[in-house]
Amino acid sequence: MSMFRRFIHWLFNQIKMARPLSLDHIGVCLTIALLGGLLYIVLGRIGIFDPVKAAFDDFHITDVYYGMIHSARPENDKDIVIVDMANLSTRDEIAKAITDIKSCKPKVLCIDIIFERASFDSVNDTSLLRALRQGGCEQVLSCKLRDYDATDSLFRDCLYSFFKDSAGINVKWGYCNYGQIRMGGCTRNTTLFQKFNNSVVYSLPYTAACLYQGKKPEMREMNDCKIMYDDIAFDCIDTITYENIVKHWEKIEGKLVILGALDKEADVHFTPLGKMAGPMVLAYSAHTYLKGDTKEMGLVGRWIIAFVVCWLAACAGYRTEKRHPIVFSIVAKIINFVICAILVWVIFLAYARWGYYVNLLIPLAGLALAEDIREMYSAIVKWLQNKTHWKLFNKSLYGKGN
Repeated sequence: MSMFRRFIHWLFNQIKMARPLSLDHIGVCLTIALLGGLLYIVLGRIGIFDPVKAAFDDFHITDVYYGMIHSARPENDKDIVIVDMANLSTRDEIAKAITDIKSCKPKVLCIDIIFERASFDSVNDTSLLRALRQGGCEQVLSCKLRDYDATDSLFRDCLYSFFKDSAGINVKWGYCNYGQIRMGGCTRNTTLFQKFNNSVVYSLPYTAACLYQGKKPEMREMNDCKIMYDDIAFDCIDTITYENIVKHWEKIEGKLVILGALDKEADVHFTPLGKMAGPMVLAYSAHTYLKGDTKEMGLVGRWIIAFVVCWLAACAGYRTEKRHPIVFSIVAKIINFVICAILVWVIFLAYARWGYYVNLLIPLAGLALAEDIREMYSAIVKWLQNKTHWKLFNKSLYGKGN
């Protein structure tokens, strides 16, 4: 008999002796779900545990993945270029930068700036409007959604630049809001669209990506999208001198160009890669849409995975305790670690290869509780057997005599 066949035969016998169809293993899984759910409710209701709940909510295993894949020499993205306007102090200078970018014939120009009100110097505003009216490429400008109405799940107000209704400016508008689980949390998600009163507004990166691909933005059932912080770098052109933009025309021609400030502390996001400027996050978001939307497993699927993982841990714990009663606790934890490693590897593979994301918080939390709750379940069964003398517990794997 070959070694592989021996291994399969041994594994089959171990599974058989673990009594996988026993109702006790299901009971352990249900106890884990019950106590885990109560623990999560307690964390959410008692103020002293707010930091712990925030840490759980902000946990994403993809952060580990992004830290692993990023190298010292990432590939340059072939579609997106960032023009840093941090050195530009007036609207006249920004207008000159926009004109220079358009002279390099980009396909789409995405401007990550909101000009809230007219300036004191009307000449600067005139230069800006003239630059925006100039043709040569598609333009997407930034706006910001405000005053969210949780009852109707829509925004009541939107901040646009002062010239929104000016004649002759052919631009699309996209909101620059990013979703976070909590204030100061990690920026991992973007959305395709949001409802604004009786209309729909599409996000800035999604609108820019659609224009670059020649598509019309559209509402989809899956509105949320994970931002793929892949191992890539974006060409960044600074504006230290006026000639610098035109000098790099070959990097801009036919590309999606993002104009924004890379060193403004007011527009900084916390990401899985650390602090990152808004235009850089915008570039990763647009890259995600160009690469292809990620898909995320729903809550039901995550609970099914959690149930299967906890069921495996319960079976392994029972079999280990029977075979190695002295060191079973250590062996059971090693087995649970192996189950965890296999699960994480499969999810990493699904995310890296096919862009399918599974939030492992529920499965991993269940696996962490599995062995302790299995022992608690065993103690409860023995206690009930002593107190009630019900024959039902005589058939239990954890009853006396079994």
